Amino acid sequence: MSLRERIGPGPLLGAAVALAWVGGLALVWSLPSRVDEWIHEQQTLAFLAGRFEVVEGLPTVPGYELALALPAWLFGESLPALRFYTSLSLFGIAWVGFACLRRVNPDVALPRALQLVFLPILFPLSFLVFTDSFSLLLVLVATWGYLARRPGVSGLAATLSLGVRQTNVIWAGGLFLMFYVRDHGFRLSWQAGRTHLRRHGVFVAGFAAFALFVLVNGGVAVGDRHVHPSFGLHDDNLAGFLLFTAVVLLPWHLTRIPEIVRAARERPAAVLAIVLAVGAFLLFAESDHPWNRERPHFFLRSRLVVLLESSRAWQLAAGLAALGSALSLARTRFVDPAAWLLPPLAVFLLASIWMIEFRYYIPVLVLWLIFQRPAGPRLEWCTTGWFVLLSVATLGRIAAKGFFP
Repeated sequence: MSLRERIGPGPLLGAAVALAWVGGLALVWSLPSRVDEWIHEQQTLAFLAGRFEVVEGLPTVPGYELALALPAWLFGESLPALRFYTSLSLFGIAWVGFACLRRVNPDVALPRALQLVFLPILFPLSFLVFTDSFSLLLVLVATWGYLARRPGVSGLAATLSLGVRQTNVIWAGGLFLMFYVRDHGFRLSWQAGRTHLRRHGVFVAGFAAFALFVLVNGGVAVGDRHVHPSFGLHDDNLAGFLLFTAVVLLPWHLTRIPEIVRAARERPAAVLAIVLAVGAFLLFAESDHPWNRERPHFFLRSRLVVLLESSRAWQLAAGLAALGSALSLARTRFVDPAAWLLPPLAVFLLASIWMIEFRYYIPVLVLWLIFQRPAGPRLEWCTTGWFVLLSVATLGRIAAKGFFP
């Protein structure tokens, strides 16, 4: 019997997360405020001072800062303390993510749960005063509610997540639709629709509250609306997502090369359609957000944009990487048929966001990891190791003030 079998996956997961948590906190503990940490810190301090108003420039609903204010009021409000409270979300992500995977992908629950924790971008930002880890935790609780057939829990968590990041309305809508598909299939009928609305009233109340917020607020973003428009279609993040996943999901892509070659022989028209669509998209893709070229020596996303604009060779290399990623992702197989609602919603979300921002890809990849059919143990653990390597390298560069993703 192996060590993993004797100890069990739960304690191993907890020990791995605890070890990584201690190391991550040690790296950032004395680090000065990084990028947007200041605005979340100022919003939290405003709540502690009894000023229940949104700090100028904060684009999100301040639910994260309100939640952060409670432990800050009880135990301290220094920047290292705020990072400590935020980083605790990692344990919640590991626990809830593991609970989700035990229901839908039990054979790979341990490596996939570790992949959720060490997901590049998510893991490094979990040690800074950013909304991403807390926001994802709520999305995961809502997902668990779906898997456990607890619509009330799912709807409540999804509604609360809207108070942390407004873009979570896409995932709330996705889970609401997934409940319908699981109960009624992809068949539409008035009777099924009425039954669904009655059974999932918490979701309906959350959507109504969000619609009222958008109406009263005059848009989705709270602050900086000139760079966060509420409506529009943009190609920046679709191209960015394909390039990001070309690196992050590299182990998956390499193992799918034989599948792609076989598909090209068996269904050449389908593969050609993907090649032409991605090729045409990349040919006309243009990054025109004013912040996409900001401080390219520091922001990784800006460095990527400037690099691709510097020569045709880099554009060709990026195009091939994006095409390979698209062909590999086209081979996705979900364990739950209702999860096929998620990819078009992810495309819509990414197309609606103007500024290239890797953080928006976190929930897309997390939900993909939860519902994607399991691969062999070797690939699962290789992916876990790859995620650990990328996350540790990124956090190390952030701590060394080298760059910021």
